[in-house]
Amino acid sequence: MRATVYVCLLFLLTSVLCADNIREVDGNTLISRALPAVRIQVSKEFRYLGCFPFRIQDMASGYRFVFIDGDHSHVRRMFIVQFESILPESTEIYRYSFDNAMLMEGLPFRHNTFAFSVRQNIKENPHAEVAVTQDFFEKKKYKISDGWMASRFLTLGDETRKSEMIIFYMEPVSSGDFQLTEKTSKDLETRSRNAFQILPPES
Repeated sequence: MRATVYVCLLFLLTSVLCADNIREVDGNTLISRALPAVRIQVSKEFRYLGCFPFRIQDMASGYRFVFIDGDHSHVRRMFIVQFESILPESTEIYRYSFDNAMLMEGLPFRHNTFAFSVRQNIKENPHAEVAVTQDFFEKKKYKISDGWMASRFLTLGDETRKSEMIIFYMEPVSSGDFQLTEKTSKDLETRSRNAFQILPPES
């Protein structure tokens, strides 16, 4: 009984932390009603773990929604959707070019692949997204690998260029193996495209 109450309280706490009023997760579908308005259906091999807020210095803030493929303590793969917006007091905008971008449900996406070390990233950026994500996993009692390779899809929230949505599909790599070959990158992109589907927004 106590365990059930604890789980319920934990779920409610996570809901409060992620209460931006325009996004929710229904099963394996992430619903965003704005910035951008879209639905993302994640493969059933993943399960929703939760979400958390983050802040990037005095420039931007947002939320990360985390799905994992794994057991009760081990993460085999991650799927993360990040919604980020420039803070009202900042005059900055997102300046990406979308020339030759891929289109998914009418949204243009920039795509790239890369690999990184969690420890090194936190050392260089101790308060950035990777550090906050690591803290999220630790609080959930998950240990994650140090090395990861990621397939990254990025689009803008709207024409003001004040917001963005980034989709990360990630798999572990051996420590120090952070140079992806062309074939590894292409295969990773293929697997990432099979892990989710962009759907039209709610009608």
